[in-house]
Amino acid sequence: FSQNYMLRQLRQDVKLFFARTQYEADYLHRGYGIESEKIPIVPLSFRETPCDPTVKKEPFCMFAGTMTQPRKNVPALIKAARKYGFQLKLVGNKGNAASEAKLRSLIGDATNIEIVGFVSDEELQSLYDRAKVFALPSLNEGVGLVALEAAMHGCNIVITNLGGPKEYYEPGTAELVNPYDVDDIGQAVMRAMNDNTSQPRLREQLGNKYSEAACINRLIAAYKSIL
Repeated sequence: FSQNYMLRQLRQDVKLFFARTQYEADYLHRGYGIESEKIPIVPLSFRETPCDPTVKKEPFCMFAGTMTQPRKNVPALIKAARKYGFQLKLVGNKGNAASEAKLRSLIGDATNIEIVGFVSDEELQSLYDRAKVFALPSLNEGVGLVALEAAMHGCNIVITNLGGPKEYYEPGTAELVNPYDVDDIGQAVMRAMNDNTSQPRLREQLGNKYSEAACINRLIAAYKSIL
């Protein structure tokens, strides 16, 4: 059976369909006719990792994820870094030799862009602690947990304005960008690089709303509503 068929058949029998964002809840309601009251929003929690707020931030932007996955939109981030000159560190899966070659061809002779590749978890936490900005200008993203994790380490956040990820950030606490606009991405990173007011307010807001305990409490409340 297709996913569409199963959801349409189950909508009368299933009491709750959990969504991570209002964007997803609206999709379930409009696309499958599921009643809005049957779609509680239970966000995902960030991964709670050791961080050191005393570490001095350094003027670089980082990305973490699969660099060669089209929806992650890394080529646009590279183009923005080339055009606006900000330091960019690309962390994570750089693909096979051919994929890495394509990335390096985009980087060209730019000395401000570094392909870091895979790192240990300890090295990742250190990069989060040091990075002034974390950018995730995805074309398609569910939540963007790496951005939440980076924000908890004090990074200023540049994130796609498409889909649900932006719902995790209160107005004015993150830079929302059109991922199809290189200038929008570049200018947002530069603003975030010079922003000394969003943190630690952003970290505190996310800690209150999206800690593991806070998200579990929302899940429990949803289950209690159907007892």
